[in-house]
Amino acid sequence: MNIKQVGERVGMSPANIRYYESEGLIPIVKRTSSGVRDFSETDIEFIKFAQKMRFAGMSIKNLRRYVGLVIENNDGTIPERIKLFEQSRIELKEKLDELQKNYDLMGKKIKYYSSSIRAAEGKVVGMNNKRN
Repeated sequence: MNIKQVGERVGMSPANIRYYESEGLIPIVKRTSSGVRDFSETDIEFIKFAQKMRFAGMSIKNLRRYVGLVIENNDGTIPERIKLFEQSRIELKEKLDELQKNYDLMGKKIKYYSSSIRAAEGKVVGMNNKRN
């Protein structure tokens, strides 16, 4: 499959796919005899995985290291792979906690301003009733 087709399939521009490859976030993709990238299903799964890890906040450095360890195809690297995920998971949890605080703050603001509107409407309604 060519890079344009893969991009459409995974929702990523060909430029981003090339960047992922050049940065080592996915393994080097095989090429046809004319030099065109020829993506396999495994390549596509790597791209999807890399997208998810980047979206989750995994650093380029850690993702590059992880891909390198996978390419080594050595079970002895599994403890290091786990450490990379543990580190990224801790960082993601910190971001989630911060997002939760901001989410809660927004809820408080909505409640505050909603009650302010009700109070203001009550005053207006009360004023109209006094005229009658």
